[in-house]
Amino acid sequence: MDDEQFDLTVNMVNRVHPVSIVINFLFMGVLLSGLYGLLFDNKAFSGIAIYIFIGFVVRLLLSGFLKAYLRSKYRKLQQSDSEA
Repeated sequence: MDDEQFDLTVNMVNRVHPVSIVINFLFMGVLLSGLYGLLFDNKAFSGIAIYIFIGFVVRLLLSGFLKAYLRSKYRKLQQSDSEA
């Protein structure tokens, strides 16, 4: 398997991985609670923007960690298949 196909496989698995789905649902909750705070609780826009930005950064970090884990997992699997 070449590097392009390997990256494509890791990206496809990352999109449908259960942890990735949970991360996306949590981020949707952050967005909805931010919109609720902005529209109905009369919170400051800057506070809501910081709240959503921090949620986005956490989402990126968690999905990056998941992708790194999947990369290492599939590299090990690829190496064990090539040895056998």
